[in-house]
Amino acid sequence: MVKGMLNERLILGDACIAEGAAWLAAHDPRFVDALSSTGPLPLRLREGGFHQLLSAIVSQQLSVSAAAAIWARVEKAGVTTPTAIQNCNDEDMRALGLSRQKNRICARACECED
Repeated sequence: MVKGMLNERLILGDACIAEGAAWLAAHDPRFVDALSSTGPLPLRLREGGFHQLLSAIVSQQLSVSAAAAIWARVEKAGVTTPTAIQNCNDEDMRALGLSRQKNRICARACECED
């Protein structure tokens, strides 16, 4: 693992996943059984950036199908950049399927992106 800007550890590959799994197994015996049942854990690394952050915000606490439907509307409307989001009002975002809370989170993410 590599240290990030805030001394956080970044997961960059399978070796990082194996290291974390070994640490969990050493600190909690329940993970020994779980890891022997699952085998090596898969790396599910996705591209970073604002687009991925927005996708994660939209998908939180939704079923996979609901999240996919909303995300498809967001992408079709081209509302995947800070500028595009800032040009939308609350009603526009609600029409895409975003709750008031998610709309506020998206707006806040835009402010942080500037």
